[in-house]
Amino acid sequence: MERSAFGRTWWGNAWIEALEKSDIDRDRLEEGKAYAARGNVKEIKFERREILAFVHDQETYKPKIRLIEFSDEEKRQVEKIISDNPALASDLSLGRLPEEMLELMKEKSIPLFPTSWQRVTSSCTCEEKENPCRHRAAVYYLIANEIDKNPFILFNLRGISTEELMQNAGLVAIEEISREEDEFIPYEKAGVNAAMPEEREPDLSFDDINIRSLFTLLPDNPLFYNESNFKLLLIEKYKSLTSFAETINVEDEINVRMNRLDIHILCSGKKPKKEKSSYRESEPVFLFSPETYIPGIKTRDEPLQLNMPVLSDNSLSLQKKKMKAAERTDVMNYFLSLPLDLSKENSSRPVMFLNLASSIALALVKTFSFIPELTLFEDNSFIIRYTPLIHDEKTQAAMELLKNMAPEDFIFRESDQAVFKEPELFVLSEFITYIVHQQEAKLGRNFFFLDQKIYNAFFKGERFKPEKFEEESYAKAVLDWLERITFRKRTLQPVVVIKSVSADRYSVQVEIRDRQKEGSKPLPFSGLFEEKGSLFGMESEIVRTELLREVKIASEYFPQLNTVLNSSGEELGTMTSEEIFDFITKTSDTLNLLGLKVVLPENIKDLAEPKLILTANDRDHHESLTYFSLKDLLEFQWQVAIGDTLITAEEFRKMAMESRGIVKLKDSYFLLDPEKAEAILDEISRKPEDFSPRDILQTFLTGEFQGKKFIPAEALARKIEALLKPEEVTYPEDLHTKLRPYQKTGFRWLYTNAVKGFGCCLADDMGLGKTVQVIALILRFKEEGKLTSPALVVCPTTIAGNWYKELARFAPKLKVFVYHGAQRRLMLKNVDVVITTYGTLRSDEEKFGKFTWAFGIIDEAQNIKNPDAEQTRAVKSISAVNRVAMSGTPVENRMTELWSIFDYINNGYLGTLGSFRKNFSMPIEKYRDKEKITKLRKITSPFILRRLKTDEKIIKDLPDKIVFDEYCYLTKDQTVLYEEVVKSALGELKLNKGAARKGAIFKLITELKEICNHPSQFKKEEDFRSEISGKSEKTLELLRKMLRQEEKILIFTQYKGMGDILESMISQELNEKTFFFHGSLTRSQRDKMVSDFQGNPETRIMVVSLKAGGTGLNLTAAARVIHYDLWWNPAVETQATDRVYRIGQHRNVTVHRLITLGTFEEKIDDMIKQKKELSELTVSVGESWITELPERELKKIFSLR
Repeated sequence: MERSAFGRTWWGNAWIEALEKSDIDRDRLEEGKAYAARGNVKEIKFERREILAFVHDQETYKPKIRLIEFSDEEKRQVEKIISDNPALASDLSLGRLPEEMLELMKEKSIPLFPTSWQRVTSSCTCEEKENPCRHRAAVYYLIANEIDKNPFILFNLRGISTEELMQNAGLVAIEEISREEDEFIPYEKAGVNAAMPEEREPDLSFDDINIRSLFTLLPDNPLFYNESNFKLLLIEKYKSLTSFAETINVEDEINVRMNRLDIHILCSGKKPKKEKSSYRESEPVFLFSPETYIPGIKTRDEPLQLNMPVLSDNSLSLQKKKMKAAERTDVMNYFLSLPLDLSKENSSRPVMFLNLASSIALALVKTFSFIPELTLFEDNSFIIRYTPLIHDEKTQAAMELLKNMAPEDFIFRESDQAVFKEPELFVLSEFITYIVHQQEAKLGRNFFFLDQKIYNAFFKGERFKPEKFEEESYAKAVLDWLERITFRKRTLQPVVVIKSVSADRYSVQVEIRDRQKEGSKPLPFSGLFEEKGSLFGMESEIVRTELLREVKIASEYFPQLNTVLNSSGEELGTMTSEEIFDFITKTSDTLNLLGLKVVLPENIKDLAEPKLILTANDRDHHESLTYFSLKDLLEFQWQVAIGDTLITAEEFRKMAMESRGIVKLKDSYFLLDPEKAEAILDEISRKPEDFSPRDILQTFLTGEFQGKKFIPAEALARKIEALLKPEEVTYPEDLHTKLRPYQKTGFRWLYTNAVKGFGCCLADDMGLGKTVQVIALILRFKEEGKLTSPALVVCPTTIAGNWYKELARFAPKLKVFVYHGAQRRLMLKNVDVVITTYGTLRSDEEKFGKFTWAFGIIDEAQNIKNPDAEQTRAVKSISAVNRVAMSGTPVENRMTELWSIFDYINNGYLGTLGSFRKNFSMPIEKYRDKEKITKLRKITSPFILRRLKTDEKIIKDLPDKIVFDEYCYLTKDQTVLYEEVVKSALGELKLNKGAARKGAIFKLITELKEICNHPSQFKKEEDFRSEISGKSEKTLELLRKMLRQEEKILIFTQYKGMGDILESMISQELNEKTFFFHGSLTRSQRDKMVSDFQGNPETRIMVVSLKAGGTGLNLTAAARVIHYDLWWNPAVETQATDRVYRIGQHRNVTVHRLITLGTFEEKIDDMIKQKKELSELTVSVGESWITELPERELKKIFSLR
């Protein structure tokens, strides 16, 4: 390895100068220099006061060099120089040897460098007669590089240790402070907070750190990296990391219930023998409870049997547990991809902890709020990890929340079961460091260069192991370099207090406060030098060393602190009004980054600054505006706000040319920073960009444009408000139902958006009657002559029947055509509404694309949540004058789904998916950015209407019990079975009379009910899949919606066999604990089941045999009832429903009756509804009336339609 330079620092260069000014032969020096440059010196060791080296020429030679020790008198003089100069002490506190030291020693006639080779004792195993030989001369040059890294070597070689120098200054050695204490404590001594932390939404929208200001704190060209300026490399890496953080894909929601998942981290490191902890010698292992399966996380097959600390009964105790080791990469990736969700229903405490930690880590990386930190091992090797930089109230609040969330038993050590003191810092560091390494891995760079080991240690997580003598000091060089940005974690904090002395003079003083004791009296800086023994409960030398270091570094950016330092706090620094301006605008931020607190005088601490404002007027004062005319009719201009005062751009330009600093405007003062003023003027010079109607509307709704406040003229504001105001509209005359008040509001809202050209999404809670509101809209358009082509309704197969029945019931004048099934033909003549399914539309996209539809209505709009799916593309390809989406789920909480729905109803309104993810999805789902949440709500609220059943206004409009008929189709298997049974049974009926005929009809009813329920109930098979039964598919679809709304559900069936199928199916497909309440249970089993359903939030579904659910059963915890099969006896159904709707029920109850379309179930249900006398008859005689019907009627009822 070629070495091109020796002595890169002041001290190293001073050593070289002293060498070259000595009496050594110049040629000999040049030979030695060439040897050193070529890398012939293989090793240098410092043992006591002697330098030992190995130099390889043709052979290996062993030169020794020893400097003459200081005399006792010289040592006393050195001690006095340091003790008499506080400024030297502050430099020494940094582990820095001040240059002034050499001058002060010269004044005392104490030479530090050898002035002659005769003052050096040396030898070499070579046979050269010259003194020094080329080998010793080469070593002498290389000593300069070691002095660069540690100038204290000069004193060590002359007989004064670093510790002695520090003690002379009343300080302790840096190494003594930097020793890494054991970060584990015995589990018995760990404090316990057993209560689950309160659910509160964190705000992780951290402010960006000024990366240039942060890294200004680090010196250029650190000694451990020779390829280039490592600081610039680190800055570029930080910038690329923030971009990388934004590319991490976050899921819209958590699809797995993890409220029972137990997670721990096992550290395999041994308990440290000395001061260093070795737990990071190997990667920590994530442990998962063995019974839990999380998609995407691989666990080892064989569980580990561990004796581990476990939190129970408000204390930690050792317990034997089985845990499975999980792949670290899988765990990291999984939690980084989760949206932030701290709900106890979905997550256990460890899951919430990791979820929150991953979000905080990403937020910290995105805002540059993390720093490299070196972990040193006993063999002088090290690793670099990245730790959080807690720099303001927001980051501090997030850390406090994470700390409270951390389970005390989360991280433990295998050897002694000790637990980690601060699991929140450990886990955050793990996530941040993983992100850094992942970004480097994604780049896939695999090349060799000189300083690759250092590069790999910083960015790939590789352990740096010294292999050459030069590398032995790398750990110290890295530590020294990073020291300026890593001392922020101290409990004691220097406070810079600025006070106003006169109109243009300010004083500067320093106080020390204890961060852990808010409100306690601060210590004057001079107190550091007065106290002996103990300060703030710690050794005074350690406290003095730490705080001197911090203030000394700060003085390099704020020179007024030197007065305080040089006088040991006895004198105050001073500033002029000009200097105070620079301090406020530049220096104070740097001091904050360094960890110092700044206290400003009251009269200048909250000075306003100029802010750019966008204003708009209606150019030609039009009477009204339309959405598409906004762009052409509005005029925009910039103004500048200073506090509450608005001035024109020209007035601000004049002010910026004439003034700077603290400026008076009218009766108040403000801060005019020339750089910020120039940026404002630069933006003013560029006219507001070409606005689209979307930009204008969103700017009006949010009151801001690209982060700047927007103020429309009053008249213009009224016109845009009118554009969004609901229209006065007459309700449809031919609507065969009375709309509830909230439904009338919904209808008006739908109508307004349609006539004004806006698409919209009706997202009312399940059960509030979205369908009838949309039917009313279509019907009104029909009555007004605006339905110039058919409306297209696209929905899942499971609700196509509901649409058909509800259109027939509520709007019989609308001509409806269902386009579905194998033999389908698209016929639109004299048709008002076409109903089809998503699957059919996807298959026949080309047919549908030939028409422009009056309405494109999509129900269960979550079916287009995947923007890249073929089905979604097919739906969005359809041309429609008006577009309506319907969803019973809270679409505003699922970002990709929300974007996709808006892309359908108002294409382009939320931008591209990429920009939406960057601007909204990531900030909201991962960081809970309140500003972004508010902005998104504002720009989408005109086009989303969501009412909840729990809203007070809605509750008043709802009856106590709402009944919905849920229609579904038979599957192919069911259809075949149904037709076979009917054909066979009708043939038998011709041969039977009297009681035999009645028995045959009852048998037929039972078999058809079983077939409609599930083929396996009829065939007595154990294939319990939902997909082979229309009713089962419908049931699971309803259950998914209900469970999302955190509701409890009862499912009634007449048959125990069907109850068994439902219990198994729900458990298997929804992974939901399900009870089956039936007549074979004992009394105690029944009581326990009812008690659990009523009181346990984890138990949300109960299947009930209709007969077992008779009188005396109280299940008021349920808000939903599903009648899986019907008795056609209102009294029986009512009695079952009354198990839920009783006195003491505080919520509305919604009942869902499942009916299979085209079968005898639909026909009998229609007959009961149409003929009141039949309904009354069934109260007393149940289904027996069917047996009295003639053969022609029976055939009509039982045959498939």
